[in-house]
Amino acid sequence: MDHVVPQSDPTGAALVCTYANLLYACNRCNSLRQDCSLPVRPDHDPLAGHLAVTGEGTVTAATPEGLELVELLHLNAPAAVAERRRIAHILTEFAADSDSPIHRENFLHAFGFPDDLPDLAAKRPPGGNPLAANAATCHHTRRQKGELPEVC
Repeated sequence: MDHVVPQSDPTGAALVCTYANLLYACNRCNSLRQDCSLPVRPDHDPLAGHLAVTGEGTVTAATPEGLELVELLHLNAPAAVAERRRIAHILTEFAADSDSPIHRENFLHAFGFPDDLPDLAAKRPPGGNPLAANAATCHHTRRQKGELPEVC
């Protein structure tokens, strides 16, 4: 998880446990961004208007904000491009032979939910949980009830 408004921002400290200030981010992007504000707010503005992924796995920018995001997060670094290619290969492989146990295992490893989903209903953020009513539909609860699909 990452914070839309960084914790180092004067207003970010008060938003540290506010659900609307959280977004999914890989560890790589979270670490690269650190205390910088995002040029695009993914909680308000879809990234597809700013970025596109080519068939080779590189990211192209459609706007100045997109270019800033590419540079800030090093989205075209060799490791990032290689990971996008790996994911595309897994998807292509699975689509070509979805009945293969090995392909299925790779697919679930790449796109399935982790085994250690946290029980967010048990968390007690400072000031209370404004979305406590969502505990009944969170991924952890849905897994316990056998209602969580295999993949994200």
